[in-house]
Amino acid sequence: MYQGLSSLTRAALVAGLAGSIVLAPHVTARAARPPATGRTVAILTPYLTAPATHEMVGLLQKDAAPYGWKTSVVSSDGDIGALAGKMEDTIARKVDAIVVVSTDLHLLKKQIADAGAARIPVFGLDAASIPGVAASASSNSDQMSSLVTEYLFKRLGYKGNLIVLTYTPQPEVNERTKQFYRLLKRYPALHVVAQQQIDVSSMVQSGNGITTNLLTANPKPGAIAGVWCGWDQPAIGAAQAIQAAHRAGVIVTGIDGSDQAVSLIKKGSPLVATVKQHFDTQASMITAQVARVFAGKGPSSRQLYAPAALITRGA
Repeated sequence: MYQGLSSLTRAALVAGLAGSIVLAPHVTARAARPPATGRTVAILTPYLTAPATHEMVGLLQKDAAPYGWKTSVVSSDGDIGALAGKMEDTIARKVDAIVVVSTDLHLLKKQIADAGAARIPVFGLDAASIPGVAASASSNSDQMSSLVTEYLFKRLGYKGNLIVLTYTPQPEVNERTKQFYRLLKRYPALHVVAQQQIDVSSMVQSGNGITTNLLTANPKPGAIAGVWCGWDQPAIGAAQAIQAAHRAGVIVTGIDGSDQAVSLIKKGSPLVATVKQHFDTQASMITAQVARVFAGKGPSSRQLYAPAALITRGA
């Protein structure tokens, strides 16, 4: 079920030349930590209610505890503008470091610059690095999208009508969606009949409602063959809608590898595949980079990638 993974220690995660891009395998062992330092680390995200983001924030706090760092969590209920204001407040509090989770860092360029002027290093988790950011860690969005998209296309026999459920303001989801369309161009018998933006305040319900409406608008057997989702929560909702409508043969894919999604896949629901992100590896990567900066060493890399693995019912 988990394809192509191996184990390395935390030290291997941060190996590499400064400024390089590092692809690190999944980590299970926890290395020894240095003594407590009493540093303050602020964790900021607009999407704390999203299960994947919530998990990453919790892992960061868990990883920070052995160092003796004091963490605080700041969220803005999906409002990037509000997050920018809260980041300014965080800078004014003179924390020792800021970690921004699941956010397009380009939208916080001014605040990142302000943090730099205040000598507060900024890190990204589930985000692509930009100038001014000390280091970022994420999974490779193109790789994850390719894994699940090619699987979906193959299951459909490279033909049929598709629904796309996405949320393009989130940079990682946006890149996954772009990669889907790049791959789609190879298969002229596959067609997108609708792309819809998910309401991130109610992701499962939004996926359910949108899919229900589109199935109702396309009632003929075979009118919809598959639903591609940029992450697991709308995929779960879409699978529920398909089951409720008794539309056998319509399949769904997601990305993130959440417990609920994996459970639905195992049970043989319309949700047939997801891609497992190793959020613990990503959190460990960033914690190690924060520790390096606190120790005066500087980050080992500006952008680090954790691996991902395709999860299906039978392979």
